[in-house]
Amino acid sequence: MLRSGGGMYEIKVGFGNDTKSQHILWIELWAEDYTLMPGQRFEIHAGGEDVLPWCNIVACQNATQIDLEACSEYEVYDGETLFECGHHRQ
Repeated sequence: MLRSGGGMYEIKVGFGNDTKSQHILWIELWAEDYTLMPGQRFEIHAGGEDVLPWCNIVACQNATQIDLEACSEYEVYDGETLFECGHHRQ
């Protein structure tokens, strides 16, 4: 869980894969990635200090890059479950 308290701001960004193939989600500036299987949905919780974080989203073929700006920490959830970075290369 993201830490909370004085000066901490949080945003939540939902992301889903409605295709028939896996889709890679890259989180920058951390250089971490996640694989969304067909029909899977993630929610990204991003926290920042003293200012509300925001993101830039870049769509690529079979992948999406999310640049988290003014963000000091983030977590990715698959439903209620904290999801670890890494993906399933085939």
